[in-house]
Amino acid sequence: MAKGFHRVSLELQEKWYKKHVDSIGTEFYEPMWRVEDIQSRGIKAKIKHFKDFDRAVHVLSQNELLMFMLIAWNKNIVQSYEQFALPLDETLVIAEKLGVKHPVYPQNKKIPVQQTLDFYCHLEGFERLGYAVKQQDEVFKTRTLEKLAIQEAWCAINNCGFELVSSEELKRNSVMNLERIYRNRDVPIYLMSLCSAWYENFCSVLSNDRHERVANIIEESADLTGLGYEQAVQFFHHCLWHLKITFNWELPLLLEQTGEQLGVFPNV
Repeated sequence: MAKGFHRVSLELQEKWYKKHVDSIGTEFYEPMWRVEDIQSRGIKAKIKHFKDFDRAVHVLSQNELLMFMLIAWNKNIVQSYEQFALPLDETLVIAEKLGVKHPVYPQNKKIPVQQTLDFYCHLEGFERLGYAVKQQDEVFKTRTLEKLAIQEAWCAINNCGFELVSSEELKRNSVMNLERIYRNRDVPIYLMSLCSAWYENFCSVLSNDRHERVANIIEESADLTGLGYEQAVQFFHHCLWHLKITFNWELPLLLEQTGEQLGVFPNV
């Protein structure tokens, strides 16, 4: 059931917050704000976590989706929590010290809204890193900067790094390519030997004619391995994610292009 912001109170928000905090570090993590809680005309999605396979990550915009791709790709990040709530009593004090107005609910301007980091990440060791993700045209708006200042100050007080990432940094081919292949990054153990056989055939077909379309190279290598085209595409994406196959990441990953045009090479 979606959170009803029209009836929000400090007591109800505290109940939401406690449920959120209690779920951190468990296999049943619940973000402070879920896809079903937020009304938006933009992209909202649930996507599998890169580590906790039974967990759905709630992203509330295309920018957040792309940011999560970079987080999943970053081998130094071992855990991530989206829509990570900051303690209200702490952010209220920070806002007062900064001399800025603490955000409130549009539905009830007397209730301060729980502030969240778009992503809170655990890196190897004990390092922590918070990310704020914003549309480029929002970055330099005064009210946006005030809200970001609260988040950044909380991170500094709690020995956590803080980074602001704009849509301009995210909406690049190299990042959008990660989104194209993310869902096929993992191959079940029982298919690994088949994937290896396909990979060998792919490398052979590619070396025979780099000027053939990548889609045709994938299809021919699938036929040689005795599997379907869609399965071969999944193996191709898996190999890209794990860098067994390289290409020019600055180009959109369009399989209609030739191996030469995309700069596709086996990484051996």
